[in-house]
Amino acid sequence: KTVPLAVEKVIPNIEKVVDTVVERVNKGGRLLYIGAGTSGRLGVVDASECLPTFGVGDLVFACIAGGDSALRNPIESAEDSEMQAW
Repeated sequence: KTVPLAVEKVIPNIEKVVDTVVERVNKGGRLLYIGAGTSGRLGVVDASECLPTFGVGDLVFACIAGGDSALRNPIESAEDSEMQAW
């Protein structure tokens, strides 16, 4: 029960983020996932599903610290490197 309760507490914050993203996308902006490690991988997976699921074209992108190879092989401390973080 701890996860649902924790999520419930931040629903107003999540709503604000979603509203802001929708507003920006409607003005020509894009949604960009940026992450490292597991969170970066999850962002890439979520972003890659947006086109087939929602047909959003080139509105959603993802970057993972360490680049493409970091999707399959952990690259420790890539987020701390000026060359690998993006």
